[in-house]
Amino acid sequence: MQETTGLSQQPGLIQYINPKQGYRIDRPSSWEQTSKAGADVLFADPAKKSTTIGVTVSPIKIAGLEQFGDVQTVREKLMNTEKQKESTKDVTLVQESSRKGKSGTLIYDIEYELDSTRGRKRILSSVGIAQKKLFIVNGNLKCDASGCTDSDGRDIAVLRQVASTFDII
Repeated sequence: MQETTGLSQQPGLIQYINPKQGYRIDRPSSWEQTSKAGADVLFADPAKKSTTIGVTVSPIKIAGLEQFGDVQTVREKLMNTEKQKESTKDVTLVQESSRKGKSGTLIYDIEYELDSTRGRKRILSSVGIAQKKLFIVNGNLKCDASGCTDSDGRDIAVLRQVASTFDII
């Protein structure tokens, strides 16, 4: 793994590259690299340890995201999986979109709010498939009991900005 600095197009971010797995993502320069079972890499906000963004990479049999479905199909599967968890009270879609990375790889971005017995949080997921690998970026922001409010707006904006830099190389 290689972390390079100063190459990000975004101010205040540092580019992280994993050439072995074949992806790149920018992270806030103040965030710390931590670890979590199953994550290829995980970054946490030192001021709010529950605010994280990480990447998982898993082998998969299909060659591209188009074979799995469009962004609405993937979102439905993701949200249905969340709804089936015993701890989930509610899942609400915030936004979804699709984009092409610099290499031309299709990436879906899905943002939703999750209300569970462990509290509320905003989740940002970016999904892509290349080289018979499934790449998932997950950003998490813990919210207060009433939900994610404008006071969380800066943190949500940072997670969106970081997720938007994810690319498969």
